[in-house]
Amino acid sequence: MDNNNIYNIKLNSDYLAKWINYIFIITIVSHIMVFIGSFLSRTGEIGLTVSIIFSVIDSGLSLVIVYCLFKLSVIDKTFGKAALFFALFTIINLLTGFIPEAKLLQLPPLAIAIISTISAPLSLYGEYLEHSGFVNILRGLEDSIVKKWDLLWYVYLPTSILLMITAFISAYYIDKMERIIDLIYPLLLLGSFGALFCFIYKLYVLKKTVNFFKSLEI
Repeated sequence: MDNNNIYNIKLNSDYLAKWINYIFIITIVSHIMVFIGSFLSRTGEIGLTVSIIFSVIDSGLSLVIVYCLFKLSVIDKTFGKAALFFALFTIINLLTGFIPEAKLLQLPPLAIAIISTISAPLSLYGEYLEHSGFVNILRGLEDSIVKKWDLLWYVYLPTSILLMITAFISAYYIDKMERIIDLIYPLLLLGSFGALFCFIYKLYVLKKTVNFFKSLEI
């Protein structure tokens, strides 16, 4: 990073801290909403309408994060690209979520699998761009946090690919799940642990990044 960029980042450190902190807070709220919605849905405590409301709220929170990333793009344009891919991911997920399950199950297995996983690569690339944006604004200023963002990406990438493969297989063989459960369950368990680690570690790294920019002096 050249001296002009370093000076510009230092000059906007409070701005960066503010919008990254918003991402930190909204990420927590979003995951809480997803957890509550999933738990109530599995226990049969909520109907279809309430489940849709939870999905819409989660999509709304995701779009707020998209807005925060667009605000960060004035410092590094990579954040703007990340925001675009996250927005596409959110919109496609929301639209496919309105497809009635009965109609979805009438489609050929390959079509079901594609529809179920079509948005996942968008999210994966969005995460890569977000990672790159944070690395860009931190490199040369606080390389210890850069290493943490790199570690997060190195765990997130295989975890996401594993979960995508698992979701594709599950959707493709949805009517034969009893036959493939022994294959799917270990992959799903491993992917779930990886996803949980990524969520907790991302919150940790986001907070470290916020604190760094709050304390950064020109």
